[in-house]
Amino acid sequence: MGVDQTGCWDYDVVIVGAGLSGITAAYYLKHKTNKSFIVIDRHPTFGGTWELFKYPGIRSDSDMYSFSFSFHPWQMEKYFGSANEIKGYLGEVMNEFNLHDHFRYNVKVESANFESSSSTWSIRTTDGEVLRSNFFLCCSGYYDHEKGYTPDFPGFDDFKGEIIHPQFWPENLQCEGKTIVVIGSGATAITLVPELSKSNAAKVIMLQRSPTFIGPVADHEQMGIVSRSLHSVMGQPYKNVLFRYRRFNAIFWGYFFFYLCKTYPETVKKFWFARLKNLLGEEKFERHFKPSYNPWDQRICAAPNGDFYKQYVRKRFDIVTEHIEKFTNDGIELKNGEHLSCDMIITATGLKLLPIGGIKVTVDDVEVNIGQQFTYKGFMLTNLPNTFWVTGYTNASWTLKAELTCDHVARLMNHMEKTKKAQVVPVMDETTRAKGHLAGFDLESGYVLRYMDLIPKQGVKYPWRVYQNYFMDMYSFSSNKFQDGVVQFSKL
Repeated sequence: MGVDQTGCWDYDVVIVGAGLSGITAAYYLKHKTNKSFIVIDRHPTFGGTWELFKYPGIRSDSDMYSFSFSFHPWQMEKYFGSANEIKGYLGEVMNEFNLHDHFRYNVKVESANFESSSSTWSIRTTDGEVLRSNFFLCCSGYYDHEKGYTPDFPGFDDFKGEIIHPQFWPENLQCEGKTIVVIGSGATAITLVPELSKSNAAKVIMLQRSPTFIGPVADHEQMGIVSRSLHSVMGQPYKNVLFRYRRFNAIFWGYFFFYLCKTYPETVKKFWFARLKNLLGEEKFERHFKPSYNPWDQRICAAPNGDFYKQYVRKRFDIVTEHIEKFTNDGIELKNGEHLSCDMIITATGLKLLPIGGIKVTVDDVEVNIGQQFTYKGFMLTNLPNTFWVTGYTNASWTLKAELTCDHVARLMNHMEKTKKAQVVPVMDETTRAKGHLAGFDLESGYVLRYMDLIPKQGVKYPWRVYQNYFMDMYSFSSNKFQDGVVQFSKL
């Protein structure tokens, strides 16, 4: 690491993004390589999603035993973590492993250019600073941090009340005595609506275009008598063992349920729908809780302790299932002619996808279209040398894939140092390319379909296809056989 006479900083690795992926990358680079590295982020501190989003009730949508890092066990009994608890947990990781000195904040990247002749990335910030490195790790996720998605509702500007997107929740927002309409039925709405129903709002209405799958999940893993006794005698070592067991248990049963949903969707729906009919009654179920798609065609929303259903059964909020005709000055007019009068509209209508953080990426000053590239094992992209894209699973905890990726990348860098290689890039042959491609994500959620052209594509077979399977990836990523005929290495 150093700075030259032009003010350019030199590192072995530049990591963009200080959320879960960036912290994961920092840990593995520090503990498994001798590389110099810097983590930069546009926000004022670490945390990513858990620092940006502030809406009431924000929490993990995955269990914390698989969501937390394998190298730093989650110590709480809660199955889901709130944003504040997750941020506190990440702070523990930053402190315990002395990562703070590797992080810089309020740094926004504008462009990144790879120079083939020197195997060097030049990463330019909006302040004109240039950071040079051999490797570029993009850990900024795949959604736009600056803009959320709001449909082009007719009459949007006619509404005289407050319109709020959950991605930019105002501090100290006053809900007292107000009628609030929350548009949407995804994970954000399912989290937000029960919390608002507990506030002093006059009325809360969830307005959905169509129903979604909402899964009630227990929020606590209570220790039994034997577990408590062993923990009191053995202390932290036993708690660590218990964490490993709960982590494996959560991962295994999560994937088992996913497998059932994808293999026997009609059977799963039969049992799911029968339980909801018993709880809610035939009419409410058919109208508001019967999705038209199969489970896990879209991500299933978690409802800790069934709180969403409990609040609905207690009539703490209403659900309306209908399409929007237009906004009016005092509410929303629906396609069926009904009018919802309200004081506040919350558009929980999804995210805007933006892979690589919207950075303009070039190789030898020629721009690379990210959406036209193919992913190799979900973490490298064609035509982008010495670049690693760290993302998570769409059907499980984000951190599981991020850890596998970063551990693999660290070993790959060590391999390149040992064999004196300067560049690495996956190359898809024409025969494989001619077989066609798949969409980047195997989900049919609206936020995915809207921006599919921006997301790198999948091939039809491994290693170009991403199977979203932790156990398959764990086997694949554990190999030190890096020269597989697809990845090409070269010297300077």
